Amino acid sequence: MDGEWCPRGRCCTARPEVDDFDLEVSRRPTTPAEAVPGALVAHRTGRWFITPSGVRVDLRSRKNLTVLMRRLGEQRCDAPNTLLSAEALIADVWPGEKILRRPGRNRLHVAIRALRRMGIGALLRFDSGGYQLDPAVPFEFVDGDDG
Repeated sequence: MDGEWCPRGRCCTARPEVDDFDLEVSRRPTTPAEAVPGALVAHRTGRWFITPSGVRVDLRSRKNLTVLMRRLGEQRCDAPNTLLSAEALIADVWPGEKILRRPGRNRLHVAIRALRRMGIGALLRFDSGGYQLDPAVPFEFVDGDDG
């Protein structure tokens, strides 16, 4: 993955020069304070994120945005240069709902616009194939809740 490591697809930082998986996992940040400076940091569940400039955004009251942030983060870790299609995001954010194509895309655009206004802005990229968090910006999932 070009200099990035993702044990179990959960954390993306510069790869440490260590072959021992257990040591790599122990180096994963567990709190925002341990994250790489200038990184986009998100709670593993997507319930909050911290922008590269250090602004913490709480998403707990916005379930759809929480799921959207988690899915974008998972994709960023699992396959940083791969886009998530609108259809895949709609299925993940509104599971089990039968949504027509146009209203589904409208819901997704509203959710994406909300995340952008909350501070992700240019870090959330769109191409005709779908959406992704900018692979050039460090991204880290953390477990700790002291964001």
